[in-house]
Amino acid sequence: MKFPQIFMLLVPWLNGHFEARLAFICENFERDVMKKEICEQLQREAVNLVEEINEETNKEADEQIIEAYRKVKQEAEAVADFIGSIGHCSNTILTYEKLNLASKRIRYRISNIGKGEFCIEMITISIGSYVCILAQNNSPNNYSIEYQWKTSDGRAIGNGKMGLPSRSVRAFYDNRERNNQKLPRFSLVKCQTY
Repeated sequence: MKFPQIFMLLVPWLNGHFEARLAFICENFERDVMKKEICEQLQREAVNLVEEINEETNKEADEQIIEAYRKVKQEAEAVADFIGSIGHCSNTILTYEKLNLASKRIRYRISNIGKGEFCIEMITISIGSYVCILAQNNSPNNYSIEYQWKTSDGRAIGNGKMGLPSRSVRAFYDNRERNNQKLPRFSLVKCQTY
């Protein structure tokens, strides 16, 4: 058997290996989302997987194989951004495209809190008992957002500022440290266009 024929036998294995690693990352994120350190580790693993797929793609000449790698790479990038944003373990801004792509790999529930009296839409993403609140910007404008919240029992308060680019979502609250508190009360959400 010549070398190219042997390599052609390895390609499906490599792609299957990438698929299996991505599935492993997603399953562990769903199970351990309440543990920030594990989320950080899983995000790094997803980023490393993207880099490894890039390396294999650069070695390849066959367009069908490149396309198979490209598909897994796109999903791995979306998962890395999803874990960073929804897992609230990095300063990642999630595009709608990557949110939808990650939904093929990670099981979650999404709910619309709504806009109410505030300047932006808010949504929740829930995985088990974990709840993450995200600001949602459907407009063509980029916003700087200032917010304040407190838990319903009044024991915890928080505030912050963040940028929210056009057509994206960005996490700004999770219940990891207060898993009995699903949704806080917002006393301020202010937007400025930039």
